[in-house]
Amino acid sequence: MKSWLSLPLIAVALLGAPLANAAGDTWPDRPIHIISPYSPGGGNDSISRLVAQHLGQVLGQQVIVENRAGAGTMIGNDYVAKSAPDGYTLIVNGAGFVTNPSFYANMRYDSTRDFTPVAFLASSPLALVGNASVPFSTMPELIDYAKKHPGKLSFGNSGYGGPDHYACIMFNEFAGVDIASVPYKGSAQVISDLLGGHLHLTITPLPAVQEHIQMGKLKMLAIAAAQRSPQFPDVPTIAESGMPEYEALNWYGLMAPAGTPPAVVHKINEAVGTILLKPEVIKVFNAQGMVPRDPDTMGSPEQFAAYLQKGLEQTERVAKAAGIEPQ
Repeated sequence: MKSWLSLPLIAVALLGAPLANAAGDTWPDRPIHIISPYSPGGGNDSISRLVAQHLGQVLGQQVIVENRAGAGTMIGNDYVAKSAPDGYTLIVNGAGFVTNPSFYANMRYDSTRDFTPVAFLASSPLALVGNASVPFSTMPELIDYAKKHPGKLSFGNSGYGGPDHYACIMFNEFAGVDIASVPYKGSAQVISDLLGGHLHLTITPLPAVQEHIQMGKLKMLAIAAAQRSPQFPDVPTIAESGMPEYEALNWYGLMAPAGTPPAVVHKINEAVGTILLKPEVIKVFNAQGMVPRDPDTMGSPEQFAAYLQKGLEQTERVAKAAGIEPQ
């Protein structure tokens, strides 16, 4: 697998790249387009519009959101991959960008070769939850039960190849258990069937189930993040429950076509850093259960690139171990 660390993203820091810097000095001199690879009204669309509004204010240029939905974000990504690498076409991607290559064959773009990571935006953890009647309340109890009853439990997910589907596969591989994965068309029906007792488990963004957990309608067994949730400080992470490498996040990040001038990439990243300090932006992210990026650990394009590279490599490794054949 190719690595962004060998691509032109960091060349400006090493070589000076006078032409790239010249491009950064004049950019932007016309409207910028942000592609949301989802339909209007969803989480990605709302984040894209939030970023567009405030990015336009910081850069002094109009930023327009276009929705190019379909094929698990691949239509929007294919469009951006084939766009001019001039900083005027960006895309808000998420965890599906990392999982798609391991689940889908014949993709019309290469996730590493055809994109430049620009700016990590925000993330929220996924939560491992069960319906109220499952006979376990902790991770060790779940794993013990699953090993004694192989194939008897079910994981609901929002669709083949999605981040929550991968999170379930990764759980099986890391825990050494066999929990059946049941695909749905969207997360709403997953949660409905979980509440109705038709499913045993799911791994889903915490904001989607937080109210049900607080009302006692669902059991939260663990959080799939590096740290415990401030909303549920007594619930352990999956990592501290015996799987130290396990982490599953719902995240958003800005990307551009490969070859976008590094000076432009860093200019966008710096502008994003500015807008993520705005109280009104933080308020919107927090309302969706998301936390803006940590400027120390995810504040640069290079740190975002390293995060993506690690995710792509881990997904490929786990999917192969699970016998997943791209479809």
